[in-house]
Amino acid sequence: MWLCSAGGPTALTALLQTVPEWLTCVAAYYPLMDMYGLASELPDLSPETVRQYSAMNHLKSNPANVPPMLVVKAGLDRPFFNDSIDRFMQEATNQRIPVELVTHPDGQHAFDLFNDDEVSRKIIRNTLSFFKLHLETAPAGK
Repeated sequence: MWLCSAGGPTALTALLQTVPEWLTCVAAYYPLMDMYGLASELPDLSPETVRQYSAMNHLKSNPANVPPMLVVKAGLDRPFFNDSIDRFMQEATNQRIPVELVTHPDGQHAFDLFNDDEVSRKIIRNTLSFFKLHLETAPAGK
């Protein structure tokens, strides 16, 4: 699965709760990994909603469910995105979950669309190689 941005609180949280049999790996581009950093800006969100839609929460509670994962960070993204990625990566390190992090230092949010540069192209090529590696080595039926 390849997800971006708001795919963190929607798709990734669902996948980490109950990993489907077909899921071999995940690439997450500039994802919002937890809602805790936004809770103060969105006061109508209940604590339960924040918890439910925070991938970080599911990483803590279901570390064995994490498939091979590539997280791509846009260096010039809004702080709440990058801070959430940093917290997620720290928790993955604490849990000893191998999650690969790649950063486009000069990339804006959606750099793969808006930063037409060699760094963007290299990150996209590396993402395709990540998928190829995990899809080719997946057990039959996945």
